[in-house]
Amino acid sequence: MRTRGLLPPDLNAYAIYGTPVLAPCEGEVLATRSDLPDQKPMEMDPDNLPGNYITLHCHDLTILLAHLRQNSLVVDVGDTVTAGQPIAEVGNTGNTTEPHLHIHAVEGRVTDHDTLAFEGKGMPMTFGSRFLKRNDRVQTR
Repeated sequence: MRTRGLLPPDLNAYAIYGTPVLAPCEGEVLATRSDLPDQKPMEMDPDNLPGNYITLHCHDLTILLAHLRQNSLVVDVGDTVTAGQPIAEVGNTGNTTEPHLHIHAVEGRVTDHDTLAFEGKGMPMTFGSRFLKRNDRVQTR
């Protein structure tokens, strides 16, 4: 179950909220944001689509990890991360209705937000040799 109750207002009722986010690959931190407050479920921030986020440049891909918990990032722009390294926590920031981790990849080294979000060439990703579909879960341990 992803939550205790139907759209509970307490973020801690969501199983994923506060879960460590691990770097999906070895690479360079290109951009971050961590100052946006976590919102109650169903409150959305369309002015800041990804909310708090990290972008990584790995293997000629740019990876976006979005909707992160306020002030949970433990990396800075320019840092090198290794696959599996804790980099943040799952939150509920940006244009989202409930806590979850948004992750997507685009081709190349992309630093422009609009290109990353809307114009970049999306690339498939696997997790543990699996292609995931919406609402699949990845257990790390």
